[in-house]
Amino acid sequence: MKINPLGPMNNNPYRQQVEKQNEAGQAAQKKDQVEISDQAKHMQQESGDEIRTDKVNELKQQIDSGEYNVNNNDIARSLYDFWNGS
Repeated sequence: MKINPLGPMNNNPYRQQVEKQNEAGQAAQKKDQVEISDQAKHMQQESGDEIRTDKVNELKQQIDSGEYNVNNNDIARSLYDFWNGS
């Protein structure tokens, strides 16, 4: 009885499936890109940040000096209004 060698395994279905997945994976590995619109750039440059920064600095000074007091009633009213849609 004569047995012929198989030779290269080009018909291996497992290898073919792995190669297909590798090809698909390489095509899907594109990098994400973020583009900021001109309107968003303009919003970042508005002077509203200066007003906010002043308020934050004022609050920091009050906290550091111990003058900042939290009004529990105002917080409760704000939470109540938020959750009830008022």
